[in-house]
Amino acid sequence: RYIGIDTPETEKPDQRLECYADQATQRNVDLVDGTTVGLEFDRELRDRFGRLLAYVEVEGIQINEALVRDGFARTLRIEPNTARAEELAGLEVDAGRAGRGLWGACES
Repeated sequence: RYIGIDTPETEKPDQRLECYADQATQRNVDLVDGTTVGLEFDRELRDRFGRLLAYVEVEGIQINEALVRDGFARTLRIEPNTARAEELAGLEVDAGRAGRGLWGACES
């Protein structure tokens, strides 16, 4: 699970596909599929569901940041894992103002 971000859901019981979910999924695949990733952890290693929590890097690209910056994800601040929350929030504001990705394609 990427720390600090929330991408549109592709599968939720009894709900439709969220706006921009297919594009966000594809962008994530483009960035990480078939690569070796580096992981950086915050205060907690796992969430309450047992999922590994990390900031992910591939070849010098911070994936969490790239997904927010390019409008494929929104920020999601969950204490105590907030080391990069302010940085991600700034990227989200910039993406929103520029209408990138889901910000230009989806209703709020």
